[in-house]
Amino acid sequence: MLYFISELKKDIELNKEYHKKSWEYDENGKLIVDLKVRDDSDFLSPYCTTNSDISDDVEDFIENNVPSSKSKKGVHLRIYSDEIDDEEKEEYTRAIHFHYETKRFEVYLEKRRLTFIAVIMAIISVIALSAMIVLEYHNVNSVAISVIDIFAWVFMWEAVDILFLQCTMIRHRQRKYRNLAQCDVDFYSLNKKTVA
Repeated sequence: MLYFISELKKDIELNKEYHKKSWEYDENGKLIVDLKVRDDSDFLSPYCTTNSDISDDVEDFIENNVPSSKSKKGVHLRIYSDEIDDEEKEEYTRAIHFHYETKRFEVYLEKRRLTFIAVIMAIISVIALSAMIVLEYHNVNSVAISVIDIFAWVFMWEAVDILFLQCTMIRHRQRKYRNLAQCDVDFYSLNKKTVA
């Protein structure tokens, strides 16, 4: 729970910075993100064997410039560089889409796992509350009933926290990664500001 609160505070601080920035959109309403590449030797991760993947620096830059609240209609990534040839343009575009499709799937699995845990906790809570009612009916020790009551409500609160708070944040991340996995990628000359 404390981890969740610290993450929420970080998100709030980042959102304050995002709202200070003016955002630009293309004719389709997609959020425009400009990326300047002077040296593309570190654009891809050096550890990939099969599918090309973007490096951590590129990922950090893109994610820091794409808030989910501003990218509801999608993302248009404009890459300015004189170092990228035609073959690399295709490879970099595939790497960006592959990277964020992978992240979207990871977040989907995380959400599914958390939802399963929340449902199990809610069922346990309902069973415990039912047991409490039966014990009250049979005039069992009030201390045992109080312990079961606390146990049941703690489990129910955790289930609500997961389903309505944590899963909501995960849905925002899912939408952001889906938009990045489907983003338009265009390449421009760094000096001429024309399509390369």
